[in-house]
Amino acid sequence: MTDIRPRPNWMKPLQADPAAVDAAFQACVDVYRDHPAPTHLCRQCLSEEMEKQIIGAAHLAQQGKTPSPQDFAQIYFEHPDCVGGLDTIKLFLPHGIRTMLSGRPPNGFGSYSYPEVLEANLKAGFWFWPAKLIDPVRELAARLFWDWFRDGRYDWPRPEQGAEDMIGPGDEIMTLCIACLIDPADLIGALTTLKTTQSDEALSIAGSFAPENPFYISFETAREPAKYKPASDKIAVSLAAREAQAALSLVTPDWLRAAFWRHEAQQPKLAADLSEYEKYYDIKTAETRQRAGDPILTDWPDLPRV
Repeated sequence: MTDIRPRPNWMKPLQADPAAVDAAFQACVDVYRDHPAPTHLCRQCLSEEMEKQIIGAAHLAQQGKTPSPQDFAQIYFEHPDCVGGLDTIKLFLPHGIRTMLSGRPPNGFGSYSYPEVLEANLKAGFWFWPAKLIDPVRELAARLFWDWFRDGRYDWPRPEQGAEDMIGPGDEIMTLCIACLIDPADLIGALTTLKTTQSDEALSIAGSFAPENPFYISFETAREPAKYKPASDKIAVSLAAREAQAALSLVTPDWLRAAFWRHEAQQPKLAADLSEYEKYYDIKTAETRQRAGDPILTDWPDLPRV
């Protein structure tokens, strides 16, 4: 068992009673809609038709309306500078999150869970945006967490589940929560105590929900030494290490055995996954133990907000 150390001062506790999902989402829209819409986009990357669609969708987002995801999805597959810069990424953030968590991407864009949305925001320096932008997203993430893992609810429209998505949006919600700097130890701790199908499903396979290091930070160039990219790498490693320490401390063979008995009769597939995890615990947690040994930042990097 690994002890859970005191929470670093830059990680945030899991909010116990966040606003309802519609109110939390609207708070995000209200904060982000003030960013300017792009006036032109990179014509080497985007056709004239795509440019018109994205700019039109941006104007809807500024009005607080929900644009069609087909009209702006391409921004998550281009460098932010090619689609209007940080302002464009910020303007669409609430709608991008909702798309990421709503099932199949529009028109075949990306992979099933649409992780490019979160990845694009991290590349745009999300961790270094002003607190007034991050805080409402964190509250939205906390509400999605409780609605899904405790109550089995997901109020946003999404396509009918297919074989690829039988467990719902749980993985994406966890990654969003951790990306919002909610303490992974709080998240894992809550999952181990809820004892619902959704919460036990999330812990039935060894792995990590923490977001990966962004490949680059879009506003840094090769003309000067990078500062935000190394800092982002340390943040990502710290979040994954904190999550791993909590998993080793709380998701023990005894916990897995008890979870198995909770689901043996009604959820045989879930019970089988839990049983296999317990049986091969040492093998399945090898990478988790490795991550748990990585360094964790004590203090937040001393860099300006963007």
